[in-house]
Amino acid sequence: MSRLLLLLLAVALPLAPATAQLAPASPVEEDDVRCLRGVKRDLWDPDARLSSWTFANTSAGAVCEFSGVSCWHPQESRVIKLSLSGFGLQGTVPSPLKYCRSAVTLDLSNNSLEGPIPPALCDWLPYLIVLDLSGNRLSGPIPSELANCSYFF
Repeated sequence: MSRLLLLLLAVALPLAPATAQLAPASPVEEDDVRCLRGVKRDLWDPDARLSSWTFANTSAGAVCEFSGVSCWHPQESRVIKLSLSGFGLQGTVPSPLKYCRSAVTLDLSNNSLEGPIPPALCDWLPYLIVLDLSGNRLSGPIPSELANCSYFF
């Protein structure tokens, strides 16, 4: 019996650390969380509409519960839609959006955003179908690079 116990231990012990640890988040999920953290950090939110974005819950899909955020699947933190219309946000179009690469909808309309539309927006969000920046105080020309948004209707 002691040989059988040793054999079982020899087989089971190398497997124990792998089963005891949680699998790390995928790079896509980490990037989407980085995106949302950066959006919250870079925009002034005088009406506290982003106050639910606490990032304390690190479980998969937690960011999908954030106000204005929709995910591909509720158990993943992959953002499909960022809809912050009328949130009273102020600042410029945040560059951390480049980490929400799977997003197909970006609606920042009816806020108080200023400055130019980033020329690299379609490089940041290559699958973008819907872009709404209306009702802001954006300045400058519409970048010709927006033609790189291959999926616009």
